[in-house]
Amino acid sequence: MRQPLSLIMLDLDHFKYINDQAGHEAGDEALCMLADNLRAELRAVDTAARFGGDEFVVILPQANAEGAMLVAERLRLRIEQMEVPGFGRATASFGVASFPSHASSRDTLVVAADRALYNSKRAGRNRVSLPEEEKPETFSPAEHPPVDFDSADALQRL
Repeated sequence: MRQPLSLIMLDLDHFKYINDQAGHEAGDEALCMLADNLRAELRAVDTAARFGGDEFVVILPQANAEGAMLVAERLRLRIEQMEVPGFGRATASFGVASFPSHASSRDTLVVAADRALYNSKRAGRNRVSLPEEEKPETFSPAEHPPVDFDSADALQRL
């Protein structure tokens, strides 16, 4: 449709440690809390899905890289405030990639977002990165004013 499309991949940091230290019920609760944060922060046109054990993807139609970075940073801040019962605060790492700036197809968009996610993990976790290979480009909230997005009331519990 010749419109930008962005993909956010996110991963709860040290999710296995939450399960191991606080138990699988706490891990399940952390995932439910994450889903609630996604639902509260995303627009009705956005789509969130579980991609693996503790990994999620968010599809942002008509969003360029800058807009996706804003969404990812807002999610990161919300998740950072989560108090997982029996464990404490949780954090998440994010990778952002956009079509057509970082990828030319659906498959390469997923690869680019995954590469960006690993940039965040390598750089210390609890951050948002783009898929730059040499040096992760992390998001600085001071450089971007907040944007008001519609909540995703239509997003069902994951």
